[in-house]
Amino acid sequence: MARKVISKGEIFILVILGFAILTFALQKCGAGVINTSEDSEIIQRPHQ
Repeated sequence: MARKVISKGEIFILVILGFAILTFALQKCGAGVINTSEDSEIIQRPHQ
C-alpha cells in the first residue's frame, strides 16, 4: 500500500494550529505570552 505524503500546506496548517493551542494553554496556566494593547499603552504613558 502507498503511504500518503503530507504536503507543505498541511504542515504549515499543523504548525499554526500547534502554535495556537500552545499559546492558549500557556495563557490558561497564567504565563503571559501575548501582551494586550491596554498594557502597552499603560507602560508607554504611565501618567495619563
